Amino acid sequence: MIKSTLAAAKVGICEHSPKNSRLYEHGRNGWTVLNTMSFRLGRDARAVERITVESWRARGWPPVLDNGLAYDGYTETVSLRVTSAAEIWTAVCSAVAATAKPSELVI
Repeated sequence: MIKSTLAAAKVGICEHSPKNSRLYEHGRNGWTVLNTMSFRLGRDARAVERITVESWRARGWPPVLDNGLAYDGYTETVSLRVTSAAEIWTAVCSAVAATAKPSELVI
């Protein structure tokens, strides 16, 4: 997911079902879904998210705040000023290869 007003990208996990409103809520808050990936097990999606976010933090890339304020899911964000959506998706795919089988991971 990206939010152009923050120049931020986000990875996140959500259940792919009609009862889940998480993507809708993020959309209402200005986020746009770029890619999704389905996993058979939620633990695999969590591992990919963890590996991806840890790689950002290891590079010294902090989460993106909104005018200095935290918001829902901000810990899984990175600035698009230091990386690109395409580079993030490549990293997500590499994390998948390092974990297991392709729940729902969204970027």
